[in-house]
Amino acid sequence: MKKKYIVIGLGNFGESLSKRLTESGHEVIGVDNSHSRVEKHKDEITSTIQLDACDVNALKMLPLNDADAVIVAIGEDFGASVMATALLKQLKVRNLISRAINPLHYAVIDAIGVHQILRPEKDSAERFANNLEFKGAISSFRVDDEHIILEMPVAPIYFGHNLKEANLKDRFDLQLIAVKRRVKAVPVFGKQSDEYEVLEDVYFDLVLTENDVFVLYGRLSSFKKMCEVDV
Repeated sequence: MKKKYIVIGLGNFGESLSKRLTESGHEVIGVDNSHSRVEKHKDEITSTIQLDACDVNALKMLPLNDADAVIVAIGEDFGASVMATALLKQLKVRNLISRAINPLHYAVIDAIGVHQILRPEKDSAERFANNLEFKGAISSFRVDDEHIILEMPVAPIYFGHNLKEANLKDRFDLQLIAVKRRVKAVPVFGKQSDEYEVLEDVYFDLVLTENDVFVLYGRLSSFKKMCEVDV
């Protein structure tokens, strides 16, 4: 399904993310205050706009309400990143994602109340693009231009059904590598958090639950087909 994304900041991360999403067939509006960056990437991204993201009136010119997600990818300018994030929050963007470059930056953005925070040391542009495209994918590994290993939550339509009924191989040509199941753990400080264990015995009669995660291998086109069906 084609989606619309607005990426603010066309540095290394924002550029890579915008190009990856465009190549996957999505509509991407790349935004930067640098004329040279906007011109450089105008033929690689659906559309590019030179705009000051710290100007609320300029931001209002963007189709914010139509976007599936607005990603603030500014990395080199702490102040601009925080200001743009705060203004977009004020404009009530429905899915606001912002990049943090250090712990202080993370804390400030977290206080603003965005929907998701990216950390460059953990979230590559390639991995995050996959997460956007494939319904909450937890992690991914690109094998080549066509094949990927993806870790993703089991869709609700499979809850209460076994692996034979899910029939992932025949329906989508996806190879199941493993099933991980969420278990509760209590860390030292007493705050409950989720951890996962790999199920060692995975048979066709394994009944899937809302606590499960698929680890799958296959073509990008097969994953797209699966995500279009599993709603």
